[in-house]
Amino acid sequence: MNILIVEDDVAVTSVLTETIQRWGYRAENADTCKDALKKVKQKRFDLILLDIFLPDGKGHRLIPQFKQLCP
Repeated sequence: MNILIVEDDVAVTSVLTETIQRWGYRAENADTCKDALKKVKQKRFDLILLDIFLPDGKGHRLIPQFKQLCP
């Protein structure tokens, strides 16, 4: 299972990544809306953990774009 963590807090990202990998899943990180969209365009993710407040925008505004890219 591929999981994308969209989070700008390094400590939170670290804990989530370590936990997800310990459970046997693959985790990738993005710390901005722009980076998250780039990664979703390049690769299919089974789950996206999405922070709402990111440095370059509101995370929830990415959901329609994610749905369009990954129907």
